[in-house]
Amino acid sequence: MQQMAGERYGFLSHPMQDASSSRTESIYLKRPPEELEDIEQAYLPVREHPETHPETQTLLPIGPRVRLVYLPAILACAELSFFENQANFSYRRDVARIVPFPKKESDPDWNAILLDYDPHSLKPAREKGALLSLEKGRRYRAEDFNSLKASLIRHLLQTEEERIFFNRHLKLYSRRDEGLDEFLLSCHEQGQKLAAQEAGELIHKMKTRTDRIRQKEQQQLLKPGAEEAFRTRNRSLETFDVLLTRVVNQYLSIWHDPNIAFPASSPDMEGVREKVKAFFDNGEGEDITVELMEFRDEFFENLHNIDNHYQDVAADVEELDIRLVEKGIDIVRFALLWAPYIEVTDRGTLHLHRAF
Repeated sequence: MQQMAGERYGFLSHPMQDASSSRTESIYLKRPPEELEDIEQAYLPVREHPETHPETQTLLPIGPRVRLVYLPAILACAELSFFENQANFSYRRDVARIVPFPKKESDPDWNAILLDYDPHSLKPAREKGALLSLEKGRRYRAEDFNSLKASLIRHLLQTEEERIFFNRHLKLYSRRDEGLDEFLLSCHEQGQKLAAQEAGELIHKMKTRTDRIRQKEQQQLLKPGAEEAFRTRNRSLETFDVLLTRVVNQYLSIWHDPNIAFPASSPDMEGVREKVKAFFDNGEGEDITVELMEFRDEFFENLHNIDNHYQDVAADVEELDIRLVEKGIDIVRFALLWAPYIEVTDRGTLHLHRAF
C-alpha cells in the first residue's frame, strides 16, 4: 500500500473516508475535473518541512486528521506596453499574479498574491496521496476562464500605470528611471541654454544702442571747441562699454554654472554692479551719463527678468501618469495552478496551513 501523504512529511495521517463531512463546502478529488482538461495546469512544489508554520517555524498542531491537499489558484502572466506619443515614451514590462481561485460568481482578488512567480519552480504533478480540494456544488468549466481573463484585464487597466515627470514650458519629459532631482537638473540646463540665447539677443541690442550713442558723440565733435569735451565723454562711454562687457560675461558664466541657482545672488555680480554704479555716480559727461544710466537700468532689469523667468520655468515640473490601454495588454499565460496546504481537522474545526 502506498505511503500516505501525511506520513511522507512526518506527521500524523488518517484514512480519507468521510473527508468531506468535516468541510461541507468542499469536495475532494484525486484528479482535476474533466471539464478542465484543456486548461493548462501546474502544481506548486511543497516546501521543505511543511509540518512547521511557514513564518514562526513552530510545529503545526496535530489533530485527529492531518493531510496534504491542493487548492485551486490562478496563474496569470501578461506583457504590459505603455505608450505616450507626445513624450516619445514607450516601455514594456511583465507582470505575474498567483492568486486564490475565486468563489462561485465572484471575481478573483488580484491583489491577494499568494507568492512571487517563479516559472522554474512549477511541477507537472501533485504529491502522491494528496487530494484536490474544490468548492462543493460548483461547476468548473473551461469557458469560465474567459471571464477570469476579462477580470484580469479590468484589474490591470485600473491599477497599472507608469509615472514620469514633464515640463510643459520646456517641452521636456523624463526617462522612466529618471528621478525628480535628475530631471530638475536637465530642466535647469535647458533653461540655461534658452536664457543665454535670450541674453545674447539683449547684448546685440545693447551694442547697437551704444553704437548709436557713439555716432551721436561723433556728430558733437563737429561743433567748435567740442573736441576736449568729446574726449571726456568718449572715455566715459568706453569705460561704460568695458564694465557692461564684464557684467555680461559674469552673467553668462553664472548661467553655465549648475551650482548657482540664481545669478542675482552672486557676490561677484554684486561687485560688478557696484563698480558700474560708482562710475555713473562720478557725474562725468553729464549729458551722456543720463542717457547711459537709463540704458544701464533697462539693461539690468531685462537681465533680471531673464533670470527670474527661466528659473521659474525650469522649476515648473509636473507628474504625468501614463495609463495602460487594453491594446497594451498581452496575456501570455493563464493557467490553473494547484497550491498545496496542510489541512488539520480538530474537534470539527478545519484549519489550513500553507505548504508552499
